[in-house]
Amino acid sequence: MKRIILTTILLTWSFLSTSNDHLTYCTDLHGLAAKVMELRQERASMAELFGFANGSEIIMEIIKVAYETQVYNSESFKQAAIDKFANDIFIICIEAR
Repeated sequence: MKRIILTTILLTWSFLSTSNDHLTYCTDLHGLAAKVMELRQERASMAELFGFANGSEIIMEIIKVAYETQVYNSESFKQAAIDKFANDIFIICIEAR
């Protein structure tokens, strides 16, 4: 399952580098942030995620910030952490324009 998610992240990262529309870029970044936090909540290895970042500073920063968040046991708290993180990244991206 983690391999499928990591592959999805890798494909999303590839797409992010080709997106010209700011809103589309931020929306894609939102999805990426959600996947990173989902993996964080599943206790995935930070080092493995960094390996998929391909040197992208923004991706590595998202991973670092995600790993500052605690891991929750409750599925509802996990989902809330995923949603909040993705939305926070989206707002930061939109406001950066």
